[in-house]
Amino acid sequence: MSIVIRDRRKLRDIQEEFNTEFPYLLLEFFTPGGKAGTGQGEIPVRSADLTLADYHKGVDSSAQLLLTGEMTVAELDTQFRTLFGLGIHILRKSGKAWLKTTFTEGWSLNQQNKQGEVLSKLKGDA
Repeated sequence: MSIVIRDRRKLRDIQEEFNTEFPYLLLEFFTPGGKAGTGQGEIPVRSADLTLADYHKGVDSSAQLLLTGEMTVAELDTQFRTLFGLGIHILRKSGKAWLKTTFTEGWSLNQQNKQGEVLSKLKGDA
């Protein structure tokens, strides 16, 4: 499984495709600011109907990212920041709640998704 992400794709479309591949994970976008990883200075994107290109004017428009289940959350975040100038948060389902994967950012997306599935079943929300 892989998702090709190009700068002309709408954020909403990327999020929907991501959630189809990883049903126990959510992908959120923000404009980075402040100290990385702290959440301070982060500004949520204005509209998921905009494209990646709308957020990174002046950056190489031929940039593309091949997102795979083997990528870690940290790798994916670095790629989005480098290629598109946007930060991301990956949230994992835990029962009925969605938790940031801050402490498990070294886990692959596949591992995160599997853990979300397990936690959701344990909490009776499968």
